[in-house]
Amino acid sequence: QADLFCDRFSKAVSMYLEPPAGTVGFLIPRSASGKFMASGNDVGNEQLVFTTDVSGTDIVAPNLLGGESFTIPMQRYNELAAALCPSMKPPERMWTIKGDPARLHELRLRVLKLTTQQAEPDEELLSDLITSTIVWIDNSLNDYTNEKDLLSILKKKSIASSAQDYIHAYFREDVHMEDLCRATGVGVRTLQRS
Repeated sequence: QADLFCDRFSKAVSMYLEPPAGTVGFLIPRSASGKFMASGNDVGNEQLVFTTDVSGTDIVAPNLLGGESFTIPMQRYNELAAALCPSMKPPERMWTIKGDPARLHELRLRVLKLTTQQAEPDEELLSDLITSTIVWIDNSLNDYTNEKDLLSILKKKSIASSAQDYIHAYFREDVHMEDLCRATGVGVRTLQRS
């Protein structure tokens, strides 16, 4: 359910990008100068451009420009974002998101690798790219170095780990949500979020 793209332009560029109807787009552009414009905003190589089918974005670069990008159905994005990052609000327009440049570079390389495969992209690698990108966006928008947030994340991880251990121990039996709640000591919503 994804389309992958790698583009290279050898001179100054001005273009309008809009994902197909019902999709969202993730663009990881880079220019030789390290700077370009996205819908009038100064953007650098350490930023990802997120756009929806209703907003699109103008990209202007004064020199060499390249980029890796992919689109996925909006519904799938919303499902994944709700499951992976429940506090993240779904965007309704173009965003430029600045985050860890090393992780963004890793995402860029994954897109490049998937687009250069001879056959259809490996589904597991593609799924990992999409989930990693959504988590990168959430991490970039939220400062999880805050001690309270970190404790919350560690608690959720512990709950999820306890639930997983229970499932592994009783996989031959019917495992119900109430069993998992009893085993982890939390309610259904906390369990689902964890």
